Formats: sequence, structure tokens, C-alpha cells
Amino acid sequence: MSIIQSERALLGACLQDPNRTLFECAKHGMSAESFLDGDNKKIYDAIQDTAKAGRGVDIVTVGATLKANGVKLNDPASLTLCIDACVTTAHMEFYAAEVKKEATRRNAKSSLGDVVEILSDETQSPNEVLENLQVEISHLIAKDNIEIKQIKDFKEEVITQLRAAKGKGFIGIPSCFKGVNQRWGGYRRQVVSYLGGWKGTGKSTFQRTEGLFQAGEGFNVGLLTMEDPGEQASKNLVGAQVSCNVFNLDCGYGTDNQLDRMESGFDEMGEIPIYMVDSILSIDQIEAIAQLMKSRYALDILYVDHAQLIHPYQMKGMNRNDTMACYSSRLASLAKRIDIHINCASQLSNAHQTNGRKPNLSDLRDSGALGQDARQVALLYPEEGSGYFTWENVKNNNGKQGGTVRMNRVDGQQRFEQVVSTCEGKTKWPEDGEELIPTPPDCEF
Repeated sequence: MSIIQSERALLGACLQDPNRTLFECAKHGMSAESFLDGDNKKIYDAIQDTAKAGRGVDIVTVGATLKANGVKLNDPASLTLCIDACVTTAHMEFYAAEVKKEATRRNAKSSLGDVVEILSDETQSPNEVLENLQVEISHLIAKDNIEIKQIKDFKEEVITQLRAAKGKGFIGIPSCFKGVNQRWGGYRRQVVSYLGGWKGTGKSTFQRTEGLFQAGEGFNVGLLTMEDPGEQASKNLVGAQVSCNVFNLDCGYGTDNQLDRMESGFDEMGEIPIYMVDSILSIDQIEAIAQLMKSRYALDILYVDHAQLIHPYQMKGMNRNDTMACYSSRLASLAKRIDIHINCASQLSNAHQTNGRKPNLSDLRDSGALGQDARQVALLYPEEGSGYFTWENVKNNNGKQGGTVRMNRVDGQQRFEQVVSTCEGKTKWPEDGEELIPTPPDCEF
């Protein structure tokens, strides 16, 4: 099979079984530049654009994307040729491996000129020659996945983000809590954040409150609920949406009206873009699921509940601290690699309870690497004697550290609500369409 035929067979598999094939392409680090044929490059780009837009990928939708993007194929029959070249999608792994192998060979050949130049430079010492060759080899291995850019290359994306944030207070994926948006600027892509809390303080509830809001705003949300069964998580999400006390329903105190609302809620929320997995997972499985959700559903944000339940508890040859450090590092790398935000819940140690102090960043259980790898960390804990909860910003590499948001946990309905406070007689949050009011330095959220 020639390389052009392999490329067409792979593209044909994308058009016939996009979910599995795009996952295979992502696993191999495929990009349009992995293809030799010009038409195949254009078709792969159109397939990716169609998938990111949340539309089903097939020969009709991809053809429409090419037309909408003003892209013309050199051979108008190229899409049909791709379908014809794919005898069976069962061999997609072989097609992907062949395309990747040939792309690597082409990159190697193009790098030979640089290698010959290095070897011909008699002014360099043998050690310098070896170091430069190592650099070239490293660049070659990463060539398909790394693109060198200048500041100007980021201008359009950054300015678009900043204009979209004006008057709203978030970059990327919004929080449903206005105070969190103003403290963190929302949930940024390619970033890992941690939500620390003691057992029973509502970390799962907080994540679901956020995910439910974001799905309602059109963002695609992944929820790895390793702590609760899927039926419990789904029941809590619906109960929060329709304002039903699920604890009362569990104990048989529900009314017919409440049961009807829950049933209607399940029907209305059946297609909401929250995608759940309720198994205990290894870090390898988390990476694979996230990549699958990204290729299949254009995932925006992934909630992991929680870090201490990632399997195994202790990796072979490592202590618990090293194991958690490994998990944390891989989550941070995953978020950046597939362009999503990952919010991971974490238990807090109980050491602080002996002296009555409030928790801090170092109380994240099992490893200091959690706080080091994350760009943002918040702690959720009850306020002594008030009945309210505090969301505290204890780390924020993208802005000012510190500040709190006061929360009310609506018992039974499995959601948090922000307690709106005032400062100098004015509510700190504007009405729709108004400018954000600068917050005086001594005000808390």
C-alpha cells in the first residue's frame, strides 16, 4: 500500500467511524502536516474543524466544512477516494501507524541537511558536535507535536479572549460563581486547578454545581465521579436543577409533585453535555478517557473526583508521596496537551484540626506536588458557627492570590450558591451589561 493510499484509508476511517479513529489519530499525535498529499491535509483539517464544532463527521458534513471555509480540493473526487480506500475501519490502527511512520521519515530526511552541516563544522569540538546532534534528534522526535511561535502568533487569540472577558470577568470557561470569576478569571484552558476540602465538606457538590452551569452555557463537561456511583451523581445533578431534596426522596418522603419534577428533569437533561464515568480509574485510563472525550465531544473541562482515589493507591517502587506527584504531573501535562481545563478535587490532611486553624495550601493530602503543579488552588471549608462555607483562593499563578467567596450549601438539593455581600453600600457585582465595579482592597467576596 502506498503512503497516499494509507492516508486516504485513514481519512476514510475518520469519515466512517470518527470517534474511534480520531482518538487513534490523537494518540499518534496526528496533525495536517502528518499527511503528504495536499488534498489529504485539507481534508484532515476539515475533519478536525467539523469535530470541534460538535457536528457529526461524515462525507457530507466535512464537504460542507470545506465549502464554508472556502477550501478547494485539487481533485474534487478526493473525499470519495478516501471512502473507497478504507476497506474496513477495523484496520485504522495500522493506517494511523503507517501515516505516522512515513511522516517521521520525511522529517528525518529534511533534518539530514542540518546534521551534515553540524558534522562539517570543523570549528566545533567533538563534545559540541555531539550536543548539537542530540538537540537535532530531540527536535526530530518532537517535530510533529511542537510548533515554534512568536508573540505575534498569539495576538488574535489573546485579544479575542480579552474583549470577550470585558464586563464578564472570565477568560475561557466561566464559573457559575461571580466571585470565583473575578478572583480566577474563570477556568483557563491548558491548566490544572485543585479544590481542596475535608471529607464531607461538599467538594463533589461544588464540582457538579459548576459543571451543571457550564453545560447549560454550552460547554462540554467531563465528570469522573470515582467517589459516588453514577446513579447518585446523576440524581444529585437533576435534583439541583429542579430544586428537589434528594435526601428526602431517598428516605421515602417525596411527594408526587417532586417525583414528577425529577422524572421531567431527567427527560429534559438527557442530552445536556455532561459526560460521566463512574469507575475507579488509573492515571492511564484517565488520560485515555480525556482524549476520547476531546475527540468525540470537543471536551472543554474535566472534573476529577478525587485525586486520592486514582488507582493504584501506591505505584510499584514508589511511596505514596511520589505516586501522587506522578499523578499530578501527568494531569498537568494532559490539560496542556489536549487544550482543556482539569479541576481535581483533593482531600485535606487532618493535622490542622488539632490546633483549630483554618486549612492552607500545604494541607493538600499526600504530596506537596499537587500545590506545585497546579496553576490555581482553592480550599472549601465551613465557617465556624455561621452555617456558611468559604471558598478561599490560596494559589493563583494567573492573578492575585488571596481573597474568599462566601457560599451557602443548599442541603438536600446538592448545590452551592454564592452569598452576595455589599461593600460601602454597593453590591459588588453589576447588572447585565454594566461594567465590573473595581473591588476595594479590604472587601471580601
